[in-house]
Amino acid sequence: MPASQVMGISFLPSELVQHIFSSVYENNPVSAWDFLQLSLVCKSFCWNAQPFLYRRFSLTLYNENALDDAVAYSAATASAHVGIFLKYPDRARFVQDVYMRGWSTGDLGTRFIQTYLDEEEQTQLKVWIDQANLGRDCWKLIDGGRADYLGVLLISRFLNVKVLDIEALNRSLQQKIQGIMPNDPTPLRTLLENRLTPLEESLPDGVSAFKHLGNVHIKTDDTADITLDPRKRGFYIYVETILPLFYLPAISFIELECIEEGLRQTWPAAPPKASTLTTLILKKCPLSAGNLDMLLQASPNLKKLQWGIAIDAAQRKGWFNAARFRRSLDAVKDSLEHLDLSVPLWTSVRLLYINMRMPCVGIQGSLGSLKDFSNLTYLSLAWPILLGWKANGSARLTDVLPESLETLILQDDMYHWWGYQWDEQLEVADSWGFTYTCTRWEIIERKTTEYLESQPSRLEKLTLQLGRKCFGDWVKTRVKEVISSLEAAGQAVGVKVEVIIG
Repeated sequence: MPASQVMGISFLPSELVQHIFSSVYENNPVSAWDFLQLSLVCKSFCWNAQPFLYRRFSLTLYNENALDDAVAYSAATASAHVGIFLKYPDRARFVQDVYMRGWSTGDLGTRFIQTYLDEEEQTQLKVWIDQANLGRDCWKLIDGGRADYLGVLLISRFLNVKVLDIEALNRSLQQKIQGIMPNDPTPLRTLLENRLTPLEESLPDGVSAFKHLGNVHIKTDDTADITLDPRKRGFYIYVETILPLFYLPAISFIELECIEEGLRQTWPAAPPKASTLTTLILKKCPLSAGNLDMLLQASPNLKKLQWGIAIDAAQRKGWFNAARFRRSLDAVKDSLEHLDLSVPLWTSVRLLYINMRMPCVGIQGSLGSLKDFSNLTYLSLAWPILLGWKANGSARLTDVLPESLETLILQDDMYHWWGYQWDEQLEVADSWGFTYTCTRWEIIERKTTEYLESQPSRLEKLTLQLGRKCFGDWVKTRVKEVISSLEAAGQAVGVKVEVIIG
């Protein structure tokens, strides 16, 4: 072919270059640096590489106690990341994945705007603030070092975002000790409510924003800030903060960790209906039955629910009402495929500050029959939640579990709770004549064997997590007996049985 007819790579149609770059981005571990190198090849590559240069935005800020120069580091990092979008605002439309780490209220130091942003950037920042409607004090708060306001302001520009992943600091230790629940709205809540929530009967002007947002991860780290200084307030996430997420038209995945119960008494007149939401993960979220019920009512097509119920031993009184939760599950019984419940007994203020006369907690009622959950294939929960707090006289597994189950995990992680009855205590004497308390697991073994002998038609794997409070020769012998007995019962009906002794 004559040289004049040879088409160089720089003359490839833009659509083809975009397709090549997209394939490279999706199927290879390439970084923004790699696309920066590609953008230097030619003008065509420079133009077509821009969407991939900015597709993933990541900003990590550190608590000011973490490093000696952390304030200057955080301020310089923030100004560099924000500055590119202040100078080239149109590039914000390319951002699809947003990851932010280490937010707090004092990371950037004083006079941040005056020190780190030039006049052109300050002018554009004022435009952002006006359009985001975060309050008249937003400029002052950012200039005073409020990284959370700066971060949320930046998120407000990413209207095509698909993944939002935020990790922030929780309340200070002093506030947890005193039980302080601040009622000032977070900037994230303000942003979401302004942009997404149908307030009463009308839609706000920005309701079309974030119409592509499908995956949301929000975590407030309750261990990062150990200072007793009440001025370091952290980043609060309440139920009302995340409520607007359920109005998103494309939301499919929500994962929340350490979400506070909040102060909302009533829900909006126009409740949300997240018909596209299929996965809801709540880790260490001590939500009330009423709030959880509303979230499930808003998720009619939910397929996976994972909830760490999180009973706070230092704050909460009373028992967890499993029967009330069962009624809430009716909202998703036709779609639910994966249900994972755990009840970690924890403390928000650390063991040092717990009143040793903590209130007795337990399980009130039980889930009872799940027979009408015809699509449920995965179930993981503790014995008392499924069958009730009292082991004696409880229902048979075959009477409460659906025939659709393929994987069943029965937890015994509540064995250290006060008044726990499923471990069946036994006094045993050792060779030295000392007596100690051991767990027998006879009821658990009997109920599990009985269930396996009923030959559940679709069950493939059954896992038992058994807790023990002591060690010794008797326990070792008993452990071997339980494992051998249950594995043999499973093998007889074609079910893989795994016994985990904790």
